[in-house]
Amino acid sequence: TSFLLLCPDLAAVQTTKQVTANYQLSFDELRRNIPLSAACYILVLDTDGVNVWCAASKGTFGTEELIRKIEQCHLADVVSHRTLILPQLGATGVRALEIARRTGFNVEWGPVRASDVPHVLAGREVTPAMRRATFPLIDRLVLIPVELVNCFTWTGTLAFIFLMTGGFPAALSVLVAVLAGNVIFPVFFPLFPFRYYSVKGLFLGTITMMLFYLCQYSGTGVIAGAPHWVVGCSRLLALLSVPLISAIITLSWTGCTPFASKSATTRESLMWLSVAPPLKARARKYFSPDESLALCADRCVGCGMCTHVCPQGVFVAEGRKVKLGARQRCMECGACAMNCPVSAVTVDAGVGCAIGVWRAATGAGGDCCGGECSGKQTSRGSSPCGGKQSCCASGSSCCGSEPCCGGSSGAAQFGTCGLLGQPGATTPPVLRPRTCCSQPQ
Repeated sequence: TSFLLLCPDLAAVQTTKQVTANYQLSFDELRRNIPLSAACYILVLDTDGVNVWCAASKGTFGTEELIRKIEQCHLADVVSHRTLILPQLGATGVRALEIARRTGFNVEWGPVRASDVPHVLAGREVTPAMRRATFPLIDRLVLIPVELVNCFTWTGTLAFIFLMTGGFPAALSVLVAVLAGNVIFPVFFPLFPFRYYSVKGLFLGTITMMLFYLCQYSGTGVIAGAPHWVVGCSRLLALLSVPLISAIITLSWTGCTPFASKSATTRESLMWLSVAPPLKARARKYFSPDESLALCADRCVGCGMCTHVCPQGVFVAEGRKVKLGARQRCMECGACAMNCPVSAVTVDAGVGCAIGVWRAATGAGGDCCGGECSGKQTSRGSSPCGGKQSCCASGSSCCGSEPCCGGSSGAAQFGTCGLLGQPGATTPPVLRPRTCCSQPQ
């Protein structure tokens, strides 16, 4: 749940005031976890209804926005200390050193979840387990109805087409494929052995259809005794379409989990786009399939900042230096590069969301992401489009998705927004619009 939410002022923990916002529940969850004996305030940022992790990368929860809110609330006159506890998932858009230099407030990165806040307020250190972004069963279950609603329109349309061409069994098979991708897949997500999400979906769709048709053709099913042409069409449509539908659905879950990286999702998406070379070439204009995380050991001063902000425990302290202990877990979120004081870490940060790759390949919204700008001042400065236009500045790279991707949404959904870093540069990555998927932090 978010720490800093949709309320334009400073809220005392003991207050009973209501916050009119999309994330009212998140605000209440944070307040509920803060002991009443704690003398502290919740500084609230307006993120345009976007959760912290996404808003941090989008700029509405960024360095400039936070500094503006500190000055607007006259925070230095309200509190005697000079410490801000920020949500760790906001590190993709907030530079701690810049906050300290311009406001005098030192930033301490809190845990990922609000339930661990009392541990921090008690003066104890945040443990590595508290800094890991996980995807437990309860979070996956919350997403199921959201995903089912999102695919309702196209599922109904496809089922109707199958009903007209293959009969009732074929239409029913579409519903089974959707349930496999949006119900069975998230429930048993950790148990699938394959790395690619789409391969998981193909495997799941094939197994599900085999079980489905074994039941239906046993002589007691709904299609027992049907004409041969109905049976033949149903079997063919199910064989060719259902595993593919399941694969597409599971691939769209890349934007919901805290595990998929931009480069890995790009490689997987480009693999499927190989059947349409023009679309693949277009997608490659905006995405690179190459892993970009790099650590310069000579520059590293061993401050440990990267170990504090990484949500997947990629960095490990070793003496007076850090090393890449688990490179394969890197999400390429960019928090490490954003907060490294000596630019020892570089990464071409971005979102691991297949929907963004698809939109870029198909040209949805034009050459850019097709999203709309609100025109408000953010850490990126004034909106480049000045209104309801493309969210990307002229000539800038973009993921091809809207500011809040249409594939998944919900207050309890995982996913990240992206930044576009400058590989090999000596300065931190530059904030640019990418995509935004909801998540519980």
